[in-house]
Amino acid sequence: MKPLLILFMVLAVHKPVYGQTFLALNGRAVFESKASTETFQGVSPNLVGLVNMTDSTVDFYLDLNTLKTGISLRDRAMRDQYLETKTFPFAEFKGRLRTLFDQTLRVSQPVVAQGLFTVHGVPRPIDVVHARPTRLIWLG
Repeated sequence: MKPLLILFMVLAVHKPVYGQTFLALNGRAVFESKASTETFQGVSPNLVGLVNMTDSTVDFYLDLNTLKTGISLRDRAMRDQYLETKTFPFAEFKGRLRTLFDQTLRVSQPVVAQGLFTVHGVPRPIDVVHARPTRLIWLG
């Protein structure tokens, strides 16, 4: 039950504001697990983070207790035995945008970010590809 792929999907429709910081709400995290006996996906609608347009940095957190695979017994085993959410309750992605997007457009746009994904206390370098919009709030 080892998560092989985590996709953080973030972007939004918002007013054009350049050189600012945005709070991303209602993001969605999806993972796929491939084991010898089965393959399944898990989802959480509780991804939250910051996007700083001045230096192109991103920082996202996910409460791993909110991941759902569709089977509650599997969810409990994943949290207790593999993710150990009592000790490591959050996953984090911290990195930089590698592609820019036009803040004036009110449509979903492809975005790639590169950085460190930390789960179970272990950071790993990954590339993240945007796939679904969320809501960004300007923090000023």
